Amino acid sequence: MNVLRLGEDLVARARRWMFESALPFWAVAAFDPETGAPRESLTLDARADAGEGILRVRTLARQIYVFAHADYLG
Repeated sequence: MNVLRLGEDLVARARRWMFESALPFWAVAAFDPETGAPRESLTLDARADAGEGILRVRTLARQIYVFAHADYLG
């Protein structure tokens, strides 16, 4: 397998992971269902970080950008 083909395979795998796993997960987990506020972070087992207590506009802006760009990419 040549290097170019290997690179294409890695990009395809990363794209599949992003669109089939990461984005669907964050579409649900990234927002507090009670307040609608964006979550600043999650624990390693995908629960809301109980110690966060911080709400930043930058977090919401970053999430808006990521989902908007994902939509743009299809």
